[in-house]
Amino acid sequence: MSGTATLSGFAPALSSPSHSSVSFRLILGIWALISLGLLLILLPDIPGMKMGDPDDVMRLVQVRDLVAGQSWFDVHQYRVNWPQGVLMHWSRLVDLPIATGILMLRPLLGQHYAELVTAVMVPLLTMLCAVAIAMRLTARLFDRETAIIAGLMVGISGPLLHQMQPLRIDHHGWQLVAAMVALAGFCREDARKGGWIAGLGLAAGLAISLEGLPLAVMFMGVATLRGMRDGDWGWLLHTMLAFTIGTAAFFLGTRGLTDLAQHCDAVSPMHIAAFVIAAAGCTAVGLLRPRNPLVALAILGVAGIASAAIVVLAAPQCAGGAFGGMDPIVRKYWLENIPEGLPVWRSNLKVIAALISFVPLGLYGVFQLWRKAPDARRAFWVDYALLCLAENGHEPPPCHRCGDDGGRAARIPDRRRLCPGAAQGRHEQRCA
Repeated sequence: MSGTATLSGFAPALSSPSHSSVSFRLILGIWALISLGLLLILLPDIPGMKMGDPDDVMRLVQVRDLVAGQSWFDVHQYRVNWPQGVLMHWSRLVDLPIATGILMLRPLLGQHYAELVTAVMVPLLTMLCAVAIAMRLTARLFDRETAIIAGLMVGISGPLLHQMQPLRIDHHGWQLVAAMVALAGFCREDARKGGWIAGLGLAAGLAISLEGLPLAVMFMGVATLRGMRDGDWGWLLHTMLAFTIGTAAFFLGTRGLTDLAQHCDAVSPMHIAAFVIAAAGCTAVGLLRPRNPLVALAILGVAGIASAAIVVLAAPQCAGGAFGGMDPIVRKYWLENIPEGLPVWRSNLKVIAALISFVPLGLYGVFQLWRKAPDARRAFWVDYALLCLAENGHEPPPCHRCGDDGGRAARIPDRRRLCPGAAQGRHEQRCA
């Protein structure tokens, strides 16, 4: 089978062509309903721009510096550790909509109100993307009525709303949207189109944060499972090619060639080189289409080992993870006290309940769909369950007011200057 073939064994049947989409007016209506509820709840915090997380404050400061003239490719934060500054691992992809909103509104509203309106609207527009993807995907898999329920479910998902509420301008909301794009791609019938959608979604998520790497690995694992099960390696071929090309393009577009150092906590040349090797292995399997799955696994295994070796040889300190090069004292007294960076089993019961409460219900629903599906389509729901589990483990627990520095830092002045106490305190308490 070629990579462009449809996967009748994976794509569920649509009961009628009218169920393949929902109108944008309906999507907009459900989004407006959810947005209105959030605005009413957060109304006391909005006028004073009381951001609940220090990362949102630092994101605003980073964008202020960008619109004030700092280079697009320079992601140093010079308000901390003056005069050298601190190299941030945050992506300009997240800065782009915020900076665009401020620049468009500033001539009309002035700097302060341009920032305020943008800080309210950008997270809500992120949620609009999430609602649209959820409803369109559900309509494709089921029908219009179920799509409406899916859109409303976005409005009662606590962890999701936390990342897309007004004033929440940090990167986690866009990470979720990128993951949803990848999931939507894997639910298409055409391996070529679906693989490129998924791969570019995963590349965008990785460009936003290296936290997206485990999710990308899980998607490649499911694509490998599809190849072994069906003999069609098109999903792995196209997803990995799109992921590699997209990652390189996002790196050049947001980091340029000014910083080619190897960083453990952000996409670096060593990661791109590793992905190229992995893509070469996936391309070999996709073109050769070996009938024996063990041969395919051997080729992929060699490519995987070579990819890992590139990272280890280029930056041995990164073998221990994104914070592998961190000073042990800093790790003990800072990183291990950041709730967002801890495993879920080290979180409190409220956070655990918020994170996993929907998982059993979702898995039960997928099990029922699998049980009632024809034999030829059961494999799709197995893949779907694996991807949903991966995406549920992708987003870190919310960090509610990590310290009292968030409220104070919201009043950082527009002019660039060093505030040693507030800046240093915020740097020590920052949610990863």
